[in-house]
Amino acid sequence: EKNFFKFLKRVDYMKDDIKWVVIPDVVGDALKTLEMFPYYNNKVKELGWRTAFVAQDGIEMLPIPWGEFDTMFVGGSTVFKYSSIVRELIKYCNKRGVWCHIGRINSKKKFRYFKELGADSADGTTLKFGPAKNLPGILEWY
Repeated sequence: EKNFFKFLKRVDYMKDDIKWVVIPDVVGDALKTLEMFPYYNNKVKELGWRTAFVAQDGIEMLPIPWGEFDTMFVGGSTVFKYSSIVRELIKYCNKRGVWCHIGRINSKKKFRYFKELGADSADGTTLKFGPAKNLPGILEWY
């Protein structure tokens, strides 16, 4: 927690250029993520940042805190990402005007799949491993 907030203070000058800060989550565990969310979200919002809530496996059984975050970040397992609940989340985000980001997307096929569903952005590690080699290919995904 200390390092998380120390980092936000260090990059405060970039606040207007950063779309959102991912609120700490527990991979694959929607309940634990949801339990942590209010504390961190409130503190990050108090610092003036826009925030992202991470949807994890099991979120379909829990109340999503709509209106308290700026971006829906789809995390969780690969099975979860390709589930009907995520397809519905993306549609609902589009309907509400909430930015929807998909995490850990490392192929053109996956990127295009989520883009066609209406996701606004995605991330992955492909660029990290051979940026000069992989960047031209990633730019073709669009």
